[in-house]
Amino acid sequence: MDTSKTESQITALAFITKVIFAVSSGCILGGMLYITTLTHYTRQAYNYLSGITVAFIGYFIILTILKRLNQPYHLWILVGLAILCRVVLWVDSPTLSTDVWRYIWDGRLINTGINPYMYRVDAPELDHLRTPLSAKIEHTHMATPYPPAAQIIFSSIVAISSENPLAMQIAFTAFDLGNGLLIALLLKQLKRPARQSLLYLLNPLIIVEFAHGAHIDAAMTFFVLLALLTYAQQQKSLSSIGLAGAVLIKYIPLLLVPVFLRYWKWRATLVFGLVVLLGFLPFLNAGLGVGAQDDGSGILGAVRIYTNSWKTNDGVFYWLTEQLKPYTNNPTRTARNITTLILLMLGGYVWLRSSAMLKLARAIEHSTMLISTYLLLS
Repeated sequence: MDTSKTESQITALAFITKVIFAVSSGCILGGMLYITTLTHYTRQAYNYLSGITVAFIGYFIILTILKRLNQPYHLWILVGLAILCRVVLWVDSPTLSTDVWRYIWDGRLINTGINPYMYRVDAPELDHLRTPLSAKIEHTHMATPYPPAAQIIFSSIVAISSENPLAMQIAFTAFDLGNGLLIALLLKQLKRPARQSLLYLLNPLIIVEFAHGAHIDAAMTFFVLLALLTYAQQQKSLSSIGLAGAVLIKYIPLLLVPVFLRYWKWRATLVFGLVVLLGFLPFLNAGLGVGAQDDGSGILGAVRIYTNSWKTNDGVFYWLTEQLKPYTNNPTRTARNITTLILLMLGGYVWLRSSAMLKLARAIEHSTMLISTYLLLS
């Protein structure tokens, strides 16, 4: 074989890889920069989708050549790209949803000594706290739906920045980047390349939702990943505290309790329960909000309205509701009962299949199964 010919082929392949690397990175950054020129992402949905599509094209190309990027500087460039793409999105206030204005409102309530579960947003008792930004809050017929740890995060950010949504974007971007680090550490536990964390860090949808949208889910995900990492490190109590922290930010991680239960055994399970209980304790004077009067106040008042009235991704749920219409007077409630039963059965299956022994891969698999089923059916 001609050695010089082989070397030239290797050189050519390396050059092509570098060109593809540069072009795909440019697509990701270019897509992000383009959507920052929009005044409102949802009202200009076609333009937004065009920009995000370009970014996803670059993202998928990067994934195809990731194994060939053996030089450390390639990976550091991609990490830098992931950070830069998030930072450029800070130039716009969130427009994909109005959640951030609720976060700011909740934070202001706590910082003025008011229990955020006590009153609906439109309650006259809160009129003296209204500002022009308060008009952007949706679902004013209910108090906050967010658990206590989320309230602590909101109040801490508002204490520093008042009503500036940029502070929320920066804070949740920090959690988001922390998620990338925790994923890299989990990959190390699984003896897989840490570079695979770039699948998360460079995902355009994740970038937009957390850096632009400033969603609290970034913090929830951080504590779920922390629970999994400390699980892998055989720190049972820390694992239970991590999952409790996630539940105290959003209720969705309650679905993951069956994944950990047999491994935790009674002591760590008790720690989990106590942390959750202590989190709610300072807010109990607002009541639970589960009585006959559905006025949206109380710790679970908004959650009650949410579960009874709202749907988030109702493809399967809508189909099931339509199929039940000939057989029941309340197909929505029946469909909700069926989906709840499915989730409970799946949780029971996961609990039976889980082990008191450390098996990180299985824990991740079961966690993914539970969350995916919830998203599919909700």
